[in-house]
Amino acid sequence: MLRSTATIGADRSLAQASISQQNLPLVRRLEAVGFRAWPAASVQYDGSWQVRLTAGHPSNRLNSIVPLDPSDHRDVEIRLEKASRKFEAYGRAAVVRQTPLASPVLIDLLRAQDWTQFDETVVMTCDLAEAELPDTLDHLPTHDVGRFVDANLAVDQAPATLKPALAEIISAIKPPSGLFMIENAVDGPLATVLCVQDNDLAGIMSLSVSET
Repeated sequence: MLRSTATIGADRSLAQASISQQNLPLVRRLEAVGFRAWPAASVQYDGSWQVRLTAGHPSNRLNSIVPLDPSDHRDVEIRLEKASRKFEAYGRAAVVRQTPLASPVLIDLLRAQDWTQFDETVVMTCDLAEAELPDTLDHLPTHDVGRFVDANLAVDQAPATLKPALAEIISAIKPPSGLFMIENAVDGPLATVLCVQDNDLAGIMSLSVSET
């Protein structure tokens, strides 16, 4: 078991740093929308825990244990080891996404086992009805997945070997999505954005900007 190198991801909302019980339905909805907007190749459930694995892409959102009920801590140590072994079979260190939906019992166990908290993801929401938006679009979305993936990898300076996996992930997104690019003839791709609409929500799932 890759416990010594395992990692914990954390999500929080800027709208309210201390998320109360009344906000948990919103957190659950944002999580569900995020799953549909960034689909993993393999999704398995253990109680309310979702175990997401994608062999061809290293994204933590695609490769993580995601608890979805703060009251679900039955046999927590056994279940955590079982889920971690699935990551070991993929040759990956296990990642637990720590959101307000994670049981405090699980979080205490992760600390006791010396798991490492390595990153924080800030989830922000905005009411578009109240936002000041331009009347026109400066950039229209492209429907060329291959061209968008090439641009995204170039901007992120990511290896070209990720192209098949990233193209497969984007092609598997079921809700309507917009692929946006900014590029010029001299420097090539400068920025890419992936936006996914899910009913009355729209989420920016990927935003990359070139360093130049």
